[in-house]
Amino acid sequence: KALPARRLAYMNLFAAVNKPDLSIADLESLVKRDVSLTMRVLKSINSAAYGTGHQITSAHHALVLLGVQQVRQWASVWAMAGLNSGGTPEVASIALLRARSCEIVGNAWLGSDAGSELFLLGMCSMLGAIVDQPMEQAIADLHLTPSVREALLGGTNAMRSILDAVIAHEQGDWATSAEIVEVLGLPSSIVSTAYADALRWTRDVSA
Repeated sequence: KALPARRLAYMNLFAAVNKPDLSIADLESLVKRDVSLTMRVLKSINSAAYGTGHQITSAHHALVLLGVQQVRQWASVWAMAGLNSGGTPEVASIALLRARSCEIVGNAWLGSDAGSELFLLGMCSMLGAIVDQPMEQAIADLHLTPSVREALLGGTNAMRSILDAVIAHEQGDWATSAEIVEVLGLPSSIVSTAYADALRWTRDVSA
């Protein structure tokens, strides 16, 4: 199916914010196109959690303080919610849970760079269902690393193993989930810990 214009705009936003060489200037341009996203960025940076001590009214200043990766994730979540508009809310929730769970396991596995890639992997794992297209077509225009693309298309690599461990936990197959991560040299409990964090995180970003 061809995507309706509004959903295509969200797909384009999702693709754009996940370009590997995204700069603050590029990100500012993308965020400013969506008033709701701009307000979310400003609301977040002015919350008590960041404790800047003074009101931030510039989107550029907020983006510099938050950093590309933080805003990239929020914009990805926002775009995914837009893509899923009219769809089943549970599908988008599963995508968020997988993204955050995979990110936490990735951070423990190889650090923040791996975590960022695995966040995108988890998020995209439900993309075919959300846009009602085969996965290969759904991700055709996305800027994905070969490892992430291979994992999404059913290949066998370490990233796919982490996604499989998260999905196994999601489905209540905790023994299989533990076995998979142990092969990667990670603690057997890491997915359950990550999933608990992801539940809290998903609730917060969806508020």
